[in-house]
Amino acid sequence: MSIETKTLVFNAVPLFVIAIAYAAVFAVVLPSLWRARSRATAGDVTVATIFPAIAVVAGIYGAIVIEDRQPVQHHLWLAFAAMLFALVPAVVFFGRIVRQGLVSGARGCARPRRGRANSIAS
Repeated sequence: MSIETKTLVFNAVPLFVIAIAYAAVFAVVLPSLWRARSRATAGDVTVATIFPAIAVVAGIYGAIVIEDRQPVQHHLWLAFAAMLFALVPAVVFFGRIVRQGLVSGARGCARPRRGRANSIAS
């Protein structure tokens, strides 16, 4: 496999995956932030705007890598490892959402917890 192909597979594609993942996180967080906008603190807004910023930067950098056909900072595997590390927060975010049933529509997942908390408090 040529260095150009490796660059596309191990640097450009992960950058676009990061861009999509963080745009998706923002899309999930935005409705609740919008509903609570009157109570949102500067910290809430700052944290929420980090997600689209990461998405845009990763997308632009992915396009640059495709254009140059060179690994990020000329370190193919180190850059790939850093990109995998950058995906961890988004993967954990969606993993927790799926486990709690917020994406799948299983709203009943939160009810037993409340019931259990009420029975413990009684």
